[in-house]
Amino acid sequence: SSGFQLVPPEERRRHIPAAVRREVWRRDGGRCTFIGTGGVRCGERGRLEFHHRVAYARGGPPAVNNLELRCRAHNLYEEAE
Repeated sequence: SSGFQLVPPEERRRHIPAAVRREVWRRDGGRCTFIGTGGVRCGERGRLEFHHRVAYARGGPPAVNNLELRCRAHNLYEEAE
């Protein structure tokens, strides 16, 4: 279970509340959370973006347990998968 409810299309907003942003940043240590095939975590601390584990387009909410930090390159990599 993901621990959150999906957001219906008519209620979706791109805005991530400041408190959620701060908590995700703190939890993730201000660096990309992507883990490569060798089990090594990306160390990038610049150009970070908030990545939805369950995509925004699929109703993933802007909640701490659905967001993680990703560098631009790894966020784009995930989108391409």
